[in-house]
Amino acid sequence: MKINKAAPYYFAAIVSLCHPAEAFAGERRTYEIRAESLADFNYEPKKIRDSLDAALMKDPNSFSLNFLSGLVYDAQSTSGSEGRELARVGYVATLRSDPTYWPANFQLGLLALEDKDAVSAQSFFIAAAFYAPNQPQVFYALARAAYCAGDIANAATALKRAMELGSPKETDELVTATLVAAATGDQANAEKWFDALSTGAKQARDSYLQNRMLDLLGSSSRNTASLEAVSLVTPPAALPPAAAARRKMAIVDVVI
Repeated sequence: MKINKAAPYYFAAIVSLCHPAEAFAGERRTYEIRAESLADFNYEPKKIRDSLDAALMKDPNSFSLNFLSGLVYDAQSTSGSEGRELARVGYVATLRSDPTYWPANFQLGLLALEDKDAVSAQSFFIAAAFYAPNQPQVFYALARAAYCAGDIANAATALKRAMELGSPKETDELVTATLVAAATGDQANAEKWFDALSTGAKQARDSYLQNRMLDLLGSSSRNTASLEAVSLVTPPAALPPAAAARRKMAIVDVVI
């Protein structure tokens, strides 16, 4: 699943720079970029980056400036690019200044997912969830990362918490809900969330996703039947927990 993070971030960065007191009310700052500083920017990314870099030279420990710098580099970065690494530098610097600032861990998790490092993404999202226990997007992202890492049990737990906080609405969330439900053998909900993807002008029905859902449901049924047969002659303790789920996820889906 491709996460499209770039669209709102230049606007968010500019608004935050124009209104730092509102965006980062808890930070003690020694240097700020003010609204008048943006008069000749015309929202050009390079000018925003240059201004942030200049501000960071004067206040290198500012968690707000480091986070905004990370966002701006992140918005135009691609996997393996210098911008991607500079985005990470900004987020990590933010956490050094304030380890409780969960959006930095959330963004690092999104970067790791885009870079196909689901295990690292899962760790970042868990860290974000610790400080943001009521943010549904964090738990949908954690479910997505756990699923990609082959950790179906934790994917299901994260999805359950996400849904307690809010039903899936975004395409990312609906795809995650479909696949995690299918991987756990929950056919009714897998089909429910898959059908929701084609409503509300979200997107057309995806044939690959549908085939993957059916394959996961079929695998779940076969694994259940196999485990039931084995349990007749093998004590339950001899069965490695979640082994079947991990084998199912040996190949990470292209769709996520």
